[in-house]
Amino acid sequence: MHRLLVATFYALALCGCVSPEQIEKQQGAILLSLTPEHFRDTAAVKDDPLDTEAEISTRNGFVEKRGLLGITPDDNFLRIYVDKKTGKATFQVYQFISYISDHWHFYNSVNYQTPSGPAAGSLISISRDVSNCDVNTGCFYSEDIAFDVDEGLLRAIAKTYSPGAINPWLFKFGSKSGVEWKDGLTVAEISGALMAVDAYKAAHQLR
Repeated sequence: MHRLLVATFYALALCGCVSPEQIEKQQGAILLSLTPEHFRDTAAVKDDPLDTEAEISTRNGFVEKRGLLGITPDDNFLRIYVDKKTGKATFQVYQFISYISDHWHFYNSVNYQTPSGPAAGSLISISRDVSNCDVNTGCFYSEDIAFDVDEGLLRAIAKTYSPGAINPWLFKFGSKSGVEWKDGLTVAEISGALMAVDAYKAAHQLR
């Protein structure tokens, strides 16, 4: 999700005083217009005959591009692994973060919303990279991280979907440096991911 949108969501979602018309950025308006069916139809399915699990991802559902070069400074999506024998699905939030700094942030924790209040999860560090260092401005750092999330929680969130409503599922990452990164997923993306999983399982006669 567009991080600037998330900052708006954090400030305004609780008071319910934001509308799509108040989101100034064009890409933000596009994101808010996307439906569960869009994320279902754009879900990427990786299903190699020699793999024991199929991978379903919402990576292609929405990717923000900035500037003339179309750079994506941060992004997140759901990826799901479906056991092709048992039908058991494991859900994971994948997050890419980049920043300019003179040091690593080293993201190492995550908290996320649940109906009973905030919960803490275990963060998985997938990869890190650093490039384009400058003595004056610092370096360009990137971190790929992820955390597992319960399917029941996602299905409860999906039931709250309402066209045009601004009610994202929010989470934040903590780091060793003390920097926090707040982000989220739209309910439409969560709902669409579940629809894609259910469609795959139905097509392959999995429970």
